[in-house]
Amino acid sequence: MAKYRKKPVVIDAFKWTGDREQLEDPIWIVEAIANGTVTIRSDCSSDVKLVVKTLEGEMTANRGDYIIRGVKGEIYPCKADIFEQTYEAVGCENCKGKGRVWDCVGEYYYDCPYCSV
Repeated sequence: MAKYRKKPVVIDAFKWTGDREQLEDPIWIVEAIANGTVTIRSDCSSDVKLVVKTLEGEMTANRGDYIIRGVKGEIYPCKADIFEQTYEAVGCENCKGKGRVWDCVGEYYYDCPYCSV
């Protein structure tokens, strides 16, 4: 049997906390919620789920799962442990993948203007 390796592709993703204070809501997830591709389900308890409509059917994300936007714009959840084994952060030469850089005199950090990490 032959073995295969995933091609190195860059995806967009964020860790979903399920909180109102979610610090990172990329525009693509906001748009997916607005158009009904993604819904938030709650039974009035702390058990909040993010439900994503995919070509394979509905997929459910729990708090702490990553939400991925693939190379063709498809959205799907991924368990944190699988995500962390499969993906690593990427970035530009300016910030070395950290998304933040020092100012010119090294006094404070600011968001990297060259990438979207």
